[in-house]
Amino acid sequence: LPRIGEPDGNYVEYDLSVKLQGSFEERAAVIQSAVGGPWMTRDEARAMFNLPHIDGAEELIVPLNVLEGGLASPRDTDPTVDRYSATPELKEAEHAHGCGCDACKAMTADAPKRYKAAASEDDADEMADVLRSFFRRQGKAVVSKIGADPSIPDEGEPAWWDSERWDRELADDMQPVAQRQSDAHALETLETLGEDASAYSSRRTTAYIRAMCERRAQMVNSVTLRELVECIEDGEDDEGSRSPRDVFDVAEDSRATTGGTAFATAVAGWAALESIRQVAPRRGATKTWDVTSGNPRPSHLAMDGETVPYGEPFSNGAMWPGDTDALDAEEVANCQCAVTIEIP
Repeated sequence: LPRIGEPDGNYVEYDLSVKLQGSFEERAAVIQSAVGGPWMTRDEARAMFNLPHIDGAEELIVPLNVLEGGLASPRDTDPTVDRYSATPELKEAEHAHGCGCDACKAMTADAPKRYKAAASEDDADEMADVLRSFFRRQGKAVVSKIGADPSIPDEGEPAWWDSERWDRELADDMQPVAQRQSDAHALETLETLGEDASAYSSRRTTAYIRAMCERRAQMVNSVTLRELVECIEDGEDDEGSRSPRDVFDVAEDSRATTGGTAFATAVAGWAALESIRQVAPRRGATKTWDVTSGNPRPSHLAMDGETVPYGEPFSNGAMWPGDTDALDAEEVANCQCAVTIEIP
């Protein structure tokens, strides 16, 4: 990262596809023939282009002519397909489960209900806009003060920084958006799981959402302060180092996006669990850690699919992805993991 002028904490992805032999079409055809069927989910394909996760895209799409023991490749065709259609296995595959027939009702009567809580693109964009506006306002005030006196004391805060003010103002900016998103996710969770959404109380969540915003604001501002101190100290010895203005330009351009996505993700996960706690705290309810991004951190990838009772923490101590009560800034930064709730 230092060699290309990027600050610690940023993520850099190099495009190495041009170094691979063969065209994409040739490689895809070889892999598909080798495995005997589709080999990439829509989510994995979207991740190749840095597109976000969408619900329902994490499973392989398997055409009916690529059942195990059937044709060798989805590109093959069989003129005797009627022979396969006569088999119970294919007739089962052709049946549209969930169509409402008596057989489907019997199969799903006792099936557990699931809901995956994840931030939407609109949620992430809305929270990113809050951070972007805050960084712009904060930059105007701080950069001018640094210009007047850039000194950094051995102890305490620099004269150009006011932690109490910035933490309070950012929490104030985020709280109404977080509250609105939390309420929407909670109601959607209950409606999807067939629970009584009218029994949910938004008022009971206000104090905790405020606390979430305050903790997130402290994390965001501590990173900004650290980067400002580093660039001022580096500037004494290196004329090509970043300026304080550069710190806020990067914050507006990239940190707002990643930070907005991470906080919206945390709000979505907490709201889903809170809705169950309030309305349907059933014995046997579980939650599962779901990795949804194409480039998860190793610690989160190792937890993918981990399932625990909904009222207990995951193996990393967090109650949900983005839980700042249990995770430090490094573990919540740019986290896009979802939590899937299942109730009997």
